[in-house]
Amino acid sequence: MTLGKDMTNLKKHQMAAKDKISQYLHKAKSFCKNHQNEIIVGSYIVLVSGLGITAIMMKRYKNSLDVEKKALENSKQIIDSLKCRINNLENLSEIKDSFFNKAISNDLRHGGSFGGQQMAYRKAYLNSCNKAVDL
Repeated sequence: MTLGKDMTNLKKHQMAAKDKISQYLHKAKSFCKNHQNEIIVGSYIVLVSGLGITAIMMKRYKNSLDVEKKALENSKQIIDSLKCRINNLENLSEIKDSFFNKAISNDLRHGGSFGGQQMAYRKAYLNSCNKAVDL
């Protein structure tokens, strides 16, 4: 008998809940119908504000990208300039080494001790750099 009573109470609660939901739904629909213009204007304001903020943020992002792009281009120019300078110095070093080797050879041919001393220094330097000796 209590099971039948519990089922009746459950159905009453279900009906009451369904009625309350219907009432709230009706109130919401009435509110939307009565305040239709305000809702549309408010939605438009939110939309325009969001678009404005997005536009501002995109402009800032674009500006920061432009700055980074210019910095990258400057860095590339500096790197290219330094590569050119390094190549120039390597060429000058090869020319200097060629002249110095000729001077050492000439000094040794004429019996000077300075050429022998410089050849020993050069050999030690090249060995320390793991380079082949090319005299």
